[in-house]
Amino acid sequence: NAARIPAGWLVTHTDLSPGMVAEARANIVRPGSAFDVVDAQHLPFADASLDAIVANHMLYHVPDRARTISEFARVLKPRGQLFATTNGEEHMAEIPVLIAAFNRLNGGILPAWPKLGFTLETGKLELERYFPHVERYHTQRGVMRITEARPLVACITSLGSPEEATKAKL
Repeated sequence: NAARIPAGWLVTHTDLSPGMVAEARANIVRPGSAFDVVDAQHLPFADASLDAIVANHMLYHVPDRARTISEFARVLKPRGQLFATTNGEEHMAEIPVLIAAFNRLNGGILPAWPKLGFTLETGKLELERYFPHVERYHTQRGVMRITEARPLVACITSLGSPEEATKAKL
């Protein structure tokens, strides 16, 4: 998407995870890019200083979403734009079913699959509290075919609840 960024814009790539920031730094080669570890609940930017914010699949991870969205509204310029992406409530709906079946056979050793707090179905209402004009765009549902157990197990066992993941990063 680098070609879609207006000429002259400075882009700060942020994440709460130092590892994610290091990955971005290693893979993004664009003049005018900066990289920083940032907690979205406490943005280190001046009021009305940003033209745009991209919140790509992250709002369901933050413990205080209202605080985060109010921070977005605070730092955006009056005509600034927020681009927030998320998943629908049925995203990977098969995984909780698999976890429940596995737990029935194995004494409940896996944590429950976390429910997303900020979804395609609920996100617009949350954003409208802070932004006067919110548009929702919905892409078609994709299909993923899992052909090996190991990557699925790695995914399931690597994810705790959004609260646990946030505590681990702090």
